Amino acid sequence: MSSNAALTQLVTHKKFFKWTIPNFNEFDVLNMKEELLWNDYHYVIESPLMTAIDPYDSKQYTGTFKIYSLNRQTFIYRPDFEGSPETWHFYFTINDDPKEFSTNIIFPWTDDIKKLTIYADLIVHRSFFVQSFAKKPQKNLANRLTEIWKNDSSVKYTIKCGDTSFDTYKPFLAANSFFFKDMFESTTENFVEINEFEVETVQKMIEFCETDNIKDVNGCESDLFKIAHKFQIPDLMEFAVEKMSENANTSNIFGYLQLAINYKLKDFEEWCMKFAFPSKV
Repeated sequence: MSSNAALTQLVTHKKFFKWTIPNFNEFDVLNMKEELLWNDYHYVIESPLMTAIDPYDSKQYTGTFKIYSLNRQTFIYRPDFEGSPETWHFYFTINDDPKEFSTNIIFPWTDDIKKLTIYADLIVHRSFFVQSFAKKPQKNLANRLTEIWKNDSSVKYTIKCGDTSFDTYKPFLAANSFFFKDMFESTTENFVEINEFEVETVQKMIEFCETDNIKDVNGCESDLFKIAHKFQIPDLMEFAVEKMSENANTSNIFGYLQLAINYKLKDFEEWCMKFAFPSKV
């Protein structure tokens, strides 16, 4: 997952309200009050006013249960709860039997019903956020290959520059440099000395061969082009020219122009001319 996700779903609080009448069979017309319903008086059994709090958002709900009977031969349940009808699901059970009955039906009233339990499930929408999946940092190809080859002496290679040595791997050099590719095919030596360039330039050349990038060129653009030209690394030559164009200023443009002339880089030479003499080109 690339970003946090906002999700909404229906959540049901089972048996949010519950009212039990333990002696339902003992109610008769003598101990039940009457109430007008549907233009007729019905006998009614009413629960106390009940209150419950939604644990998710601390919202309080109140309501009552009522049992109506016209003649104590049948009964029907009518809820009185705040909220829309979609907020609630009502049902009842008889004598602790797990079978559930809908409260919107007319049900026969018999003396066999000794215990009646009515329930109200609260149904609400919940919105919540799911954080993006925490992926482990991806290792680039160069790092994976380095791990694979770290104990393989057959592909290890050392480049020496003065008193400094750099360890790298033949496949990285061969994949980028025609010079090294040809040399590996003609020799079994596992090292080469490069003394005509600064240590920093050699180090950055190896970095490019291993990663196809150089994090900090640090003003080495010209020397990077020259070492790339000597060791026939086309991608590094293009990289160095691109960096020279990005970092060109009035102090270095003429040096870049001379490099372009010396190495017959016609397009870059024209670009340097336009940069150095904008009013004359």
